[in-house]
This record gives sequence, C-alpha cells and structure tokens, in this order.
Amino acid sequence: MKKIKIFVCCTEQSGENICSNILSRMNIDKYQFDGVCGKQSEKYISNKIYDLSEFKSIGLFEIILSISKYLKMIRRLKNYIIKNDYDLVLTIDSPDFNYNLVNQLRKSNYKNKIIHVVAPTVWAWRLYRARKFANIFDEIFLLFNFEKQYFNFDNINKTFIGHPIFHIKKRENKGKYKYISFLPGSRQNEVLKLIKYFSYIEKIHI
Repeated sequence: MKKIKIFVCCTEQSGENICSNILSRMNIDKYQFDGVCGKQSEKYISNKIYDLSEFKSIGLFEIILSISKYLKMIRRLKNYIIKNDYDLVLTIDSPDFNYNLVNQLRKSNYKNKIIHVVAPTVWAWRLYRARKFANIFDEIFLLFNFEKQYFNFDNINKTFIGHPIFHIKKRENKGKYKYISFLPGSRQNEVLKLIKYFSYIEKIHI
C-alpha cells in the first residue's frame, strides 16, 4: 500500500513538542514523514532536511544577520516539497518562517493541502496576519477556542485542539495558592540568556 506523504516543519522547541506528540500517534505503516524537526521527532522522520538546532536566532540583531540563511532554507524546502509532491504539508508554530515558506509554495502554484498548527498571536499584536494566513493555509489548528473569531474567514477551516498545558492535572481544591510559574523560554539559547535573571525570584515574597 502506498504511504501518504506528509512534510512537517517546526523550527522551535515548543513546536517540536507538539510535533512529536502528533507523530507518535500516527501509524508509521500508513504515513511517511519528512521535514524539519528536533531530536524528539526525528525517530518518526524518514528524510530530515534541517535540525531544530539550525534555528537559533532571537533578538532583532541576530535575526537580521540570519535573514540570508533563512531565505536559502526556505528556497530549498520549497523546492524539495514541490519535487516530492507531498499529500499534506504540516507547519507547526514559528509563524514568520512558516508563513514565508507556505507563501512561496503558493506562489509556485502548489495546490496540495497545507495545515498550520498554533495560530500566530493575532489577538495580541499584528492582527492583519490572520487574513494573510487565511489566504494561503487550508486549515489552522488553534490552541485557544477564542481564536476562532480572529480567523473568521470562509477560505480557511478552524479547528480547536486545546493547549498542551491543559494536560496538567487540575487542582481539586480551588483555594488560594502562593505559586507563580516563571518560564524563561523554549529555545535553549533563550533559556541560557534569561535564566540568570531568575536568580532574583527567590527574593520575591508573595
């Protein structure tokens, strides 16, 4: 039986966590996965084009210096996807990189289905991105139910899948708790740069 070919693209650790969760639930005898991912997902991937470690830019200055590299990556991925004619392209998080990749695919007349997982935070800033995404993606998987109203366009399907943090066990006791979570980021270099500031947390008294 011919396998259904799926190209996945996730360039951040948060997206990688979701990617590995999705792929682990898929029947590898039925599907072939290629694409961009990290160590968690690569055991499900037949042809890995780039590793997560190659996407490390944070901050405006680092991003500007990396623009040329990312444009070359996008061109290579676009050509690879078109050449192999995947049944589905699944992009996860990383809205700027993945939008530009899919936009180049559509400009090259790529007609197959493309789904994006994790909507850009249009409810927080750059609302115009919602329409831009709707113009090139067939479907978007949303982490928050309220996001549907921002992608209320006829040319894109909206599916609410829930946020990964929902899987954390809820407290039965609804009393007050003196706990605050401080999250330094998802990328390794981001965590290493920010964690030193978290040493001040112990001085905070709630």
